[in-house]
Amino acid sequence: MANHRRYMPLYVGDFLADTLDLNAAETGAYLLLIMHYWQHGGLPDDDRKLAAIARTTTLKWSKMKTVVESYFQPGWRHKRVDRELQLADEKHEKLSMAGIVGRAKQRARPRPGPGQAAHIYTKKITTTETVPRESKEGASQGSKAIEPTDALRETIERKGWHT
Repeated sequence: MANHRRYMPLYVGDFLADTLDLNAAETGAYLLLIMHYWQHGGLPDDDRKLAAIARTTTLKWSKMKTVVESYFQPGWRHKRVDRELQLADEKHEKLSMAGIVGRAKQRARPRPGPGQAAHIYTKKITTTETVPRESKEGASQGSKAIEPTDALRETIERKGWHT
């Protein structure tokens, strides 16, 4: 069994609407057959094996076979289950490829050597606000340029930020 086929989507409303003419034994047999189909990608064309899958005797199977078989296409194929299997296989393939690509990217990253930090962050202080500055003429007339406060300088130094 493929690992990505551990669960089978069952659309309860569709299933109940489609199986209104089946009795309890036929419904159980049909459900067991489509579950086996899901796990194995098909059903055998052998009455003893089908009876075993449906968990019934060959005598009981021979009585219900015609009714249950009408829910399948020739060769015990099932259109809905085939479509769901295709979707599950495609989804699995996409996730598998994404995992392969992600792992390749992870392996391509440089690894720190012994004694080196795993992550080094360099932050720069940026702002979208503009601070008015004096013109050169005003600066030459004795006005002061705006300087960061001591608290701001300490924070910059403590956090290792660069200006």
